[in-house]
Amino acid sequence: MALAAQLTRLRQERGWTLGALAARSGLSAPFLSRLESGLRQPSLAALITLAEVYGVALSALIDPAAHPLESTVTRRQQARIRRADGLRYHPISGGEEGLRLNALHVIVPRRRRPHGLAKHDGEELLYVLSGTLNLTLDRQNHLLQAGDSAHFAASIPHRLAAVGERDAEVLLVSAAPSPADRAQRGVARRAGAGRPTVTAQACIAPPPLPLKQSTALRPT
Repeated sequence: MALAAQLTRLRQERGWTLGALAARSGLSAPFLSRLESGLRQPSLAALITLAEVYGVALSALIDPAAHPLESTVTRRQQARIRRADGLRYHPISGGEEGLRLNALHVIVPRRRRPHGLAKHDGEELLYVLSGTLNLTLDRQNHLLQAGDSAHFAASIPHRLAAVGERDAEVLLVSAAPSPADRAQRGVARRAGAGRPTVTAQACIAPPPLPLKQSTALRPT
């Protein structure tokens, strides 16, 4: 309910209706209404999208009691585990509105059954800490082992799933669009162009190899 109240407060402070927020975020007004009433838990992708639309740090959105700072140090014992869309996670970054990176420590349970493909504005970089992760990017599957990483435009539909008999542990960093990108998107939407077209390509890479060699993981 604290998150629901925070979402309601942020929208009302800006003088937006649910319809106006839906137009800015790409999320439906009925879905947003259920979030603000506490009847629905947001997915991680929805939280990232709303943080970007409101121009706040993801950690500040999740924890309304957090005080925005230009720099933060988070101790392991301070971590509060959150659950959304079958994932367990906690923020490991924070900061004022001018900081655009949001980092999460994510556990993808081995028995998780993800629903559909997520997408939102900005970029994502993920690094597999342990286990085996199946990353779906635009319906192509990539098996990532510990030490593998992926960097992609978050508008590419994507999904995370653990493979094997253990959970997958992931460091996930998302970057919100720059103010210039937001302004350009706003102009496009006012002109009736709808959601922006993503031209960035996904980059999937294993850990660096010696002698400056590198290889790309092929879709499985």
